[in-house]
Amino acid sequence: MIMEKLNNILSQNYEEEPLSMMVESQNVSHFDPETCPQSTIESLYKGTYTWPEIGPVTTTHLSCKKNPTQSASRACLISIKTQKAYWRRPDLNSCQLLQDLPDNIVSFQNVTITEENAEYVADHILTLLNSSELNQEEIQVLVSKLTDIANCEEISLALAGKALQIIDAFLLKGAKVSGAQKKLSR
Repeated sequence: MIMEKLNNILSQNYEEEPLSMMVESQNVSHFDPETCPQSTIESLYKGTYTWPEIGPVTTTHLSCKKNPTQSASRACLISIKTQKAYWRRPDLNSCQLLQDLPDNIVSFQNVTITEENAEYVADHILTLLNSSELNQEEIQVLVSKLTDIANCEEISLALAGKALQIIDAFLLKGAKVSGAQKKLSR
């Protein structure tokens, strides 16, 4: 099906001002990108997902382990360099974490930040920040976790926004603490 579409597109002349393309049909070569093979991805935080073999330029969806009404997705694409099908990294953002996060900031020092859990951790930290006065140990944990988030290979726009909200809340709390200390020292 893909080959037929590509052949039709590439074997016809194209003319639209100011561009035109003349194609000789003998110059169109056949290529077989093959398929993306079945693949199992194990996620400590979101579960194990087995992706079926599928053809390229297709996205497949699997139910999330903890919240089956939502789905994880993964696309099978074609590499421009190799002209072969390959799996894109799975999108597990809609899937909830299998384990609960700590109920205080200090306990986050034992949580490893990954691309899978970074957005959930950021959300949870924001919630905890709203109900917490920061001490030195909590500040150190926050700085460490923000560094871990910044070191993630891929950072979505939503995650970047949440990291900035954490920094904003952190700075506002710091300003309040600093202002209170100045009032006490007078």
